[in-house]
Amino acid sequence: MAVLSVATEKAIRSWLVRFTKLTTNVYGLDKVFRLIVYTLTLVAASLAKRNPTSPHLATLKAFAGPLTDARITMRVLSTLPSIEYAWGNEYNPTALDRTQNLLMLIYAPAELMYWLSAHNIIKISALANDRWSRASCMAWAGWIVLELVTIVRGLRAARQEARAVGADRAKARARLKDLELRLVAQLADLPMAIHWSLPAYPMPQWWVGFFGVLGGVAGYIRMWKATA
Repeated sequence: MAVLSVATEKAIRSWLVRFTKLTTNVYGLDKVFRLIVYTLTLVAASLAKRNPTSPHLATLKAFAGPLTDARITMRVLSTLPSIEYAWGNEYNPTALDRTQNLLMLIYAPAELMYWLSAHNIIKISALANDRWSRASCMAWAGWIVLELVTIVRGLRAARQEARAVGADRAKARARLKDLELRLVAQLADLPMAIHWSLPAYPMPQWWVGFFGVLGGVAGYIRMWKATA
């Protein structure tokens, strides 16, 4: 029977502690679920291209479905901090911050209405359900555009600070890396938000999975670094 070395056991314990810390946070758990869901989407799209009648497609969909439902539920709960931030004075939000949070206050309820109808919890027409879905994604797309503005401004400021005399180089590099990960995550999310905002859903499912995984990896790395 193989026995783990002290160093290996320590490394595993450290990983477990950090992963537990990550998943006890709603946003961290969402990142984990997102990676799983979009990886399954990518696998399903690749499998469907090779074998459209594969019985494994239904299995992949059945696995991804509950995780997607969980993510929607968590996003609904996350609107409460947005309400506080959008209208509170404690954090002194800018006009851009307020606009982003108000867009989230449109996004989450609209997505919830779509989800409730899709699960036959409420009865609305298919057309109305489609409009709720697209309204949520339009709000999401608007939020992403404003977030990109914030990130670009942050990158400019961080680069200027890094070049300043006496700057903390390590701290400056860490901030730049974090902003770059945020940029990748939002650039990956924007095509998906636009895709689901349009009636015909023009982007192939393989690309949805690809952008979903790409943005998920960037977001996961950010959250993982925060657990250190």
